[in-house]
Amino acid sequence: MKIKKLLAGVTLLLALTSSVFAAKAKKLQVVTTIFPEYDWAREIIGDNIDNVELTLLLGNGVDLHSYQPSIQDIAKISTADIFIYVGGESDGWVKDALANATNKNMKVINLMEVLDGKTKAEEMKEGMQASEHHHHHHGEAEDEDEHHHHDEEADEHEHHHHDEEAEEHEHHHHNEEAEEHEHHHHDEEAEEHEHHHHQAFTDADLKDRKLSDWEGKWQSVYDFAMDGSLDHAFEEIAEAGNMHMEDVKAAYQTGFKTDVAEITIKGNKITYKYKDGKSVTAKYKYAGHAVEAWSDEGDAALFRFESTSKKSEAPRYIAFNDHMIEPTKAEHFHIWMGNDGFDSLLGDRSNYPTFFPADMDGHEVAHHLAGHNHSHEEEEEGHHHHHGEVEYDEHVWLSVKFAKTLCVEIADALCQQDSANADSYKANLSSYTAKLDDLDSKFAAAVKAGSKNTLLFGDRFPFRYFVEDYGLDYFAAFVGCSAETEASFETVIFLANKVDELGLNSVLKIESGDGKIARTIVENSKNKNAKILTLDSIQSTTSKQAEAGVTYLSIMEGNVKVIEEALK
Repeated sequence: MKIKKLLAGVTLLLALTSSVFAAKAKKLQVVTTIFPEYDWAREIIGDNIDNVELTLLLGNGVDLHSYQPSIQDIAKISTADIFIYVGGESDGWVKDALANATNKNMKVINLMEVLDGKTKAEEMKEGMQASEHHHHHHGEAEDEDEHHHHDEEADEHEHHHHDEEAEEHEHHHHNEEAEEHEHHHHDEEAEEHEHHHHQAFTDADLKDRKLSDWEGKWQSVYDFAMDGSLDHAFEEIAEAGNMHMEDVKAAYQTGFKTDVAEITIKGNKITYKYKDGKSVTAKYKYAGHAVEAWSDEGDAALFRFESTSKKSEAPRYIAFNDHMIEPTKAEHFHIWMGNDGFDSLLGDRSNYPTFFPADMDGHEVAHHLAGHNHSHEEEEEGHHHHHGEVEYDEHVWLSVKFAKTLCVEIADALCQQDSANADSYKANLSSYTAKLDDLDSKFAAAVKAGSKNTLLFGDRFPFRYFVEDYGLDYFAAFVGCSAETEASFETVIFLANKVDELGLNSVLKIESGDGKIARTIVENSKNKNAKILTLDSIQSTTSKQAEAGVTYLSIMEGNVKVIEEALK
């Protein structure tokens, strides 16, 4: 059931149950989506639990990526004093739910926003099977023919020498990839990256615009491209275009290069601040629009302005491109500047100085750049501007270090909404933080004591933040949010060869996995004796388990033992 269909019934439900909510109004209403949030809140609330109604929405074991809220869930959120959710792609329904909330004083905690700058885009690791079904309902029936194909493929290859075939496949794959890349001219590849964001239109489609469309303070993103801040965006763009990240990064570094650090636009004036500290200002008048035939990918809409300040050292001729074709506020822009006339501005197609709002940090620019990916489709109101979203890894709760940060945010919210018990919440936070510190130390010790440094998953891999915390490497069949349940022959053989190559004694799965892929990997390894271990990703812990005493700490303590075994 879709969220917008549910919202229509929320008002009626609230009306019918108003007496029930009124009776509970004296209790602080805390609503959480997943178990880690629930348990962290429970620990910080402590003995004050009688004064709080704490709700776990995903309490029946449903996976975060498959969850759709019920009318009752929406009603709970609507009246909550504190609402805690992850904030990733799977929580796309939350925006509509909060827009219809009746408690306007609600404190909302988005875990990924709290960790802004520390979250990472989903990673396609070497050997990992690409998935086209991110965030679909896990466990849904798949096409019968596809299953039949996988079974036949497995049977067909069962009698072949796996190591030889895998080697041949890998060699053939890399040669084909190298040959394909070799036959592309780097300049053409760069140009495709630089301005594959334009589409065909004519000058007649463009509407005149005013300088106020670009009003504000803007920063060059060239330094972000050089210092690594945008690397995750470049990785996403490279993956989407089936190119090499280094080529993409080099192309954007060339494209963004400029000695102008900041541009401030107010009224008809533009002030340029250069990297050497010099500033120049000039007044400008609109000089019309033009369509530049950029490449086979499409056209660029240019809006031109000419300086009227004869004595200013500011560029006399400028042209903006922000991927729009009619009046609207720019979200970022490319700008070309010069003194030799409009026709000379775009002489170097590989350079397109790019500016974003001055208050955005590198992480925010990367998020916009990768999600936007300069892909432009015709949208409502005639805008040729499409904004996608980067799929960031949602599994932030599996980092013990992140858990400490997130618990501070939860404690602060409790103190704000229930100041009478603030001292108790702070004391409970301090005590729980000490326990998390101890857990962190145990994981670090387990990794240090291990003779291996790599985890191999025959399953989805939601532990990216975890392995980065402790300097571990990993290989896996699928990304953390994949809905795939069948691994290709190539994926299985790649992972089986890694078991042999690295001398691994175990293959892991997550708690909701059936272990089929892990067993197939072991069967295709040389010694066929690796153990199948389960690392709990805390994605399917139920309310009954919580009532029975299961906690975030108890699950993670169990994971410490698994890590010790896996790294032997």
